[in-house]
This record gives sequence, C-alpha cells and structure tokens, in this order.
Amino acid sequence: MNLTLMTDKEILTLIAQRAKDVRISNNLRQKDLSKNSEVPLSSIRVFERSGVISFVYLIKLLRTLDIIEELDCLFKKEEITDLQSAIAEVNVSRKRVRK
Repeated sequence: MNLTLMTDKEILTLIAQRAKDVRISNNLRQKDLSKNSEVPLSSIRVFERSGVISFVYLIKLLRTLDIIEELDCLFKKEEITDLQSAIAEVNVSRKRVRK
C-alpha cells in the first residue's frame, strides 16, 4: 500500500481500522480493551471511528493487543551492510538542525 498517495485522514482511518480488526480477532470488546489497556472507553470509540488518539494511548493499545513491535519500524535507519557505509554514516550523523 502506498501511503504517500493517501491523505492524513485516510491514513488515520486505515490505522484505526487495522487496530479494530486486531481487537475483534482477539475477541475483545471495546470495553474489555479499555479495561485491559487503561485507555478510556471514549478514547477507544473515537479512535475506531475517526483514527484520532493520543500517541501514549496508542502505545497502550498496541501493547495490550500484543502488537507493540509494529512501532519498531517507525523512524528506523537502514541497517549498515558494509564498512564503507558505516564510516559514511558516522561522518554524516547530525545531532541538530541549524539555519
């Protein structure tokens, strides 16, 4: 799936639908997920309807649904496969942005 062609709203809706599918496949009601994750039921309802949720609550839901590892690929650097790439990575590793 090419997320670059999707709007922000479409991406949020897609993430919410996938989370809902996982919840249902685990035979959890929204109420059960709320209790197990300590995320308010109202937040879960809004999330599944609109995709809007705080990042902290999303982490709690992912952990409860046992899919927290899905976050590992966010902002992940490519793995270095050779010495030249490792040296180049060290030389261009930036710590801050200047204007």
